[in-house]
Amino acid sequence: MALWRPEEVEELLAGGDEIVRLARQRTTWTGCSFGHVWRVHALLTLGDIESVEREVTLTAGLARSSGSRSIVGSCSTGCAMLALLRGRFEEAERLALEAFEIGQRWSRPTRRRHMRSRC
Repeated sequence: MALWRPEEVEELLAGGDEIVRLARQRTTWTGCSFGHVWRVHALLTLGDIESVEREVTLTAGLARSSGSRSIVGSCSTGCAMLALLRGRFEEAERLALEAFEIGQRWSRPTRRRHMRSRC
């Protein structure tokens, strides 16, 4: 987390790569998603929106594969962020509300199985 500063962007990107690499070796989808989140932050800092979109798409695939709540939440938030960056404000608002609803469901254990990413 100490690397999440603009002047450390290259180290953050490398750290995200390393987290993804290690997580894939151990097939830990949640760990892999954290690596992608690090990469998203670094790529946003660099202004590389196309690569941000690729990372969010990868995270959406992980959400579908794993069903992990944290990955589903990351994907929903990432999709809202991308829509906002692309100037699709109504879509961004809809997706942000969906992400908020997913967060609300996290606090209700009986509904956790029913979360689906719409990314």
